[in-house]
Amino acid sequence: MNFDNTDNYIYNGEVKEFKYRTTATLSEQITFVEMVSDGVFVGDSYLPLLKEPVFDYWLIATFTDIDMGELADIDVFDRFNKETGVAERIRNKLNSILLNNLSTSVDSNIEYKKSIAHDNISTAIVDLINMIKDKIEAFGNGLNSDVVMDFIQKFSESGIDGESIVKAYLDSDQYKENVADVVDAKNADIRDLKQQLNKVTAQNVLADKSNKVFSIKSE
Repeated sequence: MNFDNTDNYIYNGEVKEFKYRTTATLSEQITFVEMVSDGVFVGDSYLPLLKEPVFDYWLIATFTDIDMGELADIDVFDRFNKETGVAERIRNKLNSILLNNLSTSVDSNIEYKKSIAHDNISTAIVDLINMIKDKIEAFGNGLNSDVVMDFIQKFSESGIDGESIVKAYLDSDQYKENVADVVDAKNADIRDLKQQLNKVTAQNVLADKSNKVFSIKSE
């Protein structure tokens, strides 16, 4: 990296000099886009609040020789950037085409990552609902498939998070009615099994008594 320009900023009451450049190789631009795009996600959650500070952080990290180690904390960096205005100055010094390419590439990559995150959540919710459906069907009284698909469709179109759609599904009257039906059916099965068991037990007791009586008479 050749930082062939010099400037200074004031931070904590001290004037500090730094060097900067206004160009970046293609590989450096790719790294910039990836780092900014990754930095605005926490897991599968996109946090728009992070976009500007993360972009500014990597502007300074890429185009200046300022030591970023002390600025790794987001709050520390935010204070530094607001007090010094270094990122804004770098924006003004960069070629407008280069800055626009970085900005639009970051936006496009974020949208791509958002779509992947949404697809991952959608898939996870569908899998979870199908698992719930399979679990209930294992009891012998399946869920209404139309109701399940209705929830999946609502999730796909609504954009709400997976936790909310699952909660909405589990809290729905239809789900509770299905569970109640399953419980009633299983209770009926249990009653039938108990009756059969009692019947068999009674028959065994009678048979045992008959055997004893027969043995006594034989003697």
